[in-house]
Amino acid sequence: MFLSCFIQTINFNSQNVNAFSVKLRTFEISACGAFQLTDVREGLRSFYTPGVDIATFDSPNDLFEKIDYYLTHEVERSAIALYQSDILFVGSAFWKQHVIITEQKLLSIWHRLHDDSSKS
Repeated sequence: MFLSCFIQTINFNSQNVNAFSVKLRTFEISACGAFQLTDVREGLRSFYTPGVDIATFDSPNDLFEKIDYYLTHEVERSAIALYQSDILFVGSAFWKQHVIITEQKLLSIWHRLHDDSSKS
């Protein structure tokens, strides 16, 4: 189920396609340090611990109960948001890969600049 606050509709999965994989936006939200409440997915536990570094729901009723809960429990909401961003970056494969790619790009830029300046 996808709840859109912009178009004020609920989009139900009419084809009943099972969602197994964790979407990239889940990691992007974590990287921003924002709280997220997401549906339970099979692969989610490979990256997160529900209730600790991510909040999950497993039914429409559970979703509404948790929305009410987290809107009135700012400390818990903030703790989950902070913890998930720490987990994402500290020692994770995602962070290590990000560092490697960034280093490669910076070295490439440095070499281009160095080669251009030596030609002058």
